[in-house]
Amino acid sequence: MAGPVSALSKVSVGGRFRVAYFALAALFGAAVGAFVVFERAPAPQPPPAWSSWKPSSADPQLQVQQIATHVGAQYHLSRDQKLVNVVVGSPIDPSTTPISAVAVAKTTHPGAKSSDYRFYDLSTTAMYTLCGDPKLRCAIREGKPSKVRGALVEREAFELALYTLRYVRGTRNVVAFFPPPKGQGFSHALFFKSNDVQQELQQPLDRTLRGKPPLPSQLSVRDRQLIAGLTATRMFNVSLANAKSGSLLILVPASS
Repeated sequence: MAGPVSALSKVSVGGRFRVAYFALAALFGAAVGAFVVFERAPAPQPPPAWSSWKPSSADPQLQVQQIATHVGAQYHLSRDQKLVNVVVGSPIDPSTTPISAVAVAKTTHPGAKSSDYRFYDLSTTAMYTLCGDPKLRCAIREGKPSKVRGALVEREAFELALYTLRYVRGTRNVVAFFPPPKGQGFSHALFFKSNDVQQELQQPLDRTLRGKPPLPSQLSVRDRQLIAGLTATRMFNVSLANAKSGSLLILVPASS
């Protein structure tokens, strides 16, 4: 009886080895197949570029100049006339009235207390002057002031701010001085903080400002409403105040 039992055991053991072998072969084949599928899967697409153009310089001072030149060339009052000239810096002569900081009022009727303001360092704040004709104290010479033309200037200021906050390292705020009416001096500026435009800085520029800047006569009601939504709360009245370290640029929210 020992002989048949021993033979049966050998057959059973051999069968188990064959089953285990086939199971391992199947697992190995599945692993190889998964590896091949993984290798052939396409790589994820890179996110779209924020803009088709960006400053070529690594120097922040040159970057803001390049941004001013690029954006300024896109906006026109007519087909042959630029809307405004974009000048880097404030219209206030730094040799006679050096600005030490920007003080932004928290309300439209601030008091004299420092707690009524938020203060911003000039080292993290870029400034642009939107200037029509320098001989007219930067007022726009051609045509009459209108809401349509004003909306287009606001759009330009917003685009300047987005490019600057996106590409100029260390810049957290942008002040864009609005061209004054004829016979008057600068009285308004737009003020932008990077914290307030994070959505616009993350999504591609053409999703925020769609299409090329139109001429004033081509600016639609929809475009004006879009611009108003982007800039209405960022228009400020401008003034100066004396401080120990220089002059404070005071920005008070415009009431309308």
